[in-house]
Amino acid sequence: MTTTPPGKTIIHHTRDMEESSQILGHEACGSWSETMNYFSVDISTQMTPFVDTIATCSQYAKWRCHGAHALGNCNYVTDRGGTKIPYWAGGNSANLCACGVAGNCVDGRSDCNCNKNDYVLREDEGYFTDKSLLPIEAFYNGDTGHAGEYGYYTIGPLECQPALPSCTEWKRFNSTSGLYLVDPDGSGGVTAFEVYCDMSSTPPTAYFHHDQEVRTRVNGYEDAMSYSVSLTYTVSISNVVAYVDNVGVSCSQYLKYECRGSTLRQYGGWYDRDGNIATFWAGGTPGGASYNCACSRDGSCAEPSDHCNCDANDNVLRSDEGYITQSSYLPITIVKFGDTGDSGEEGYHTVGPLVCQG
Repeated sequence: MTTTPPGKTIIHHTRDMEESSQILGHEACGSWSETMNYFSVDISTQMTPFVDTIATCSQYAKWRCHGAHALGNCNYVTDRGGTKIPYWAGGNSANLCACGVAGNCVDGRSDCNCNKNDYVLREDEGYFTDKSLLPIEAFYNGDTGHAGEYGYYTIGPLECQPALPSCTEWKRFNSTSGLYLVDPDGSGGVTAFEVYCDMSSTPPTAYFHHDQEVRTRVNGYEDAMSYSVSLTYTVSISNVVAYVDNVGVSCSQYLKYECRGSTLRQYGGWYDRDGNIATFWAGGTPGGASYNCACSRDGSCAEPSDHCNCDANDNVLRSDEGYITQSSYLPITIVKFGDTGDSGEEGYHTVGPLVCQG
């Protein structure tokens, strides 16, 4: 067992990423097997308790086949309790292999490359990531008994990694920006997840990206809130909320609406983490006038009687923008707009990633 900073544990076995010699002459499913012998550790008394208490574990596996198919059935691995895993590394019960999940198997198959079962050397590889099954105990082979049928297997070491609460905690061990595994609310809360940490700032900054960050035109939607877009983040909303509420020192999210003859008042808005429409625009005040924007705070709106620049509702390209800094509202989940159905009316929305220091 070896440990490499910042805390990744690798448990090796005797074969350990070394491809097996050619396997052939075993036609019955599972009629040949080889057990993984892990160095100086016992699966049931040592490895299982360790895996159950750490945040995430994975184990690589590959099968190179020549007329030897049925991964998860004839050719398979057993879990730490000796039970057959009915799919291959990177797959699941519906799509047996990684290529089935990704949709890029040979000839459009939805299961595995090797399940084409032809006399072409093919391969299926990936990682087993359900840590309740790990470590892999043994590999079993079949469908290699006829002429021209053979295969090679590879099983990697068990790799486990802890999660720290925040980017700040990770920076104590590593100052390189990148993806880090975090668990902001500890044991019993949300499952650990990856977040991008910018370590160049002090404190470091976590970024939660979503699929609607590019500037997007709104046109042809006249009724109030008739244009609607939901934001899908790279992690679940519950994960984002856990980070914001537990370890985020200062969180904010940029929001901008550019308008030409399109008003925000009663026609546009954004929705908070709980799916409730907010009563203010980015840069505005939650307790201020309904649908107030940043310009209303300093009296700089296009029309002195309005609370947003876009409420001028004229043929001039204007904008209302700012940062939402009230953490209890974040992240933004939906944006809606209207008043863009008549000739010359249009809008553009931009929603930045959620950014948290800490």
